[in-house]
Amino acid sequence: MPKILAIECTTFNYSLAYGDDYACVLNKCFQGNPVTHLTKNLKDFLDEAGIHLNDLDCFGLDLGPGSYSALRGGISILKGLVSVCQKPIVGLEKDQILRSTLKYSEDWILTSIISLKNKHMFSLYKDGHCYLKDLVAQPYDLNLEINFELPELIHVVGENVELVKLNVPIKIKRTEVLLEAKELLPLVYEQFSKGNFVTPMMLLPKYYFEPNTTLAKKIF
Repeated sequence: MPKILAIECTTFNYSLAYGDDYACVLNKCFQGNPVTHLTKNLKDFLDEAGIHLNDLDCFGLDLGPGSYSALRGGISILKGLVSVCQKPIVGLEKDQILRSTLKYSEDWILTSIISLKNKHMFSLYKDGHCYLKDLVAQPYDLNLEINFELPELIHVVGENVELVKLNVPIKIKRTEVLLEAKELLPLVYEQFSKGNFVTPMMLLPKYYFEPNTTLAKKIF
């Protein structure tokens, strides 16, 4: 059955998860700069899970948005791993992962992701349909800028949701989420079964950091 290594590396609170046979076997969280620490964390994590790099069937990665330094570490190291073992990658957008944490919700869902200093990135969904995508704005005076009748309630999920205030009279339900790699696993398995992969060349080039890629190749 598929063996998956998931990497959630969009902040300095990052995590790794190992899934086998559609279940999470091990999930671990770390603090610090992934550029400095992630390669060693990965080696220790695989040793603890009792799995070799070549035994994996696929990698899963949160593509962000997020911290430039954190994403640079995760993407560069993953490129090094893939060059060693030639396994496919499932890339997931962060708002997609956040929505998946609200299982079976029928609410309008507004994802909130820390984007820039004092600003967040927002996307609005209902029943899987996107009505607003990647709006960068200050969270405390949010204009949804939508051209249809507003709902009575919006469920805000993601980061710093307590700061989100709309400039229209809508009830807000709030769910603060600090993503962990284990939350990527169901989506990675779903995309793996469909053969929906990204290539190393498709991973955001601006985050490439050659020393991390080279170190990962040497260690693994």
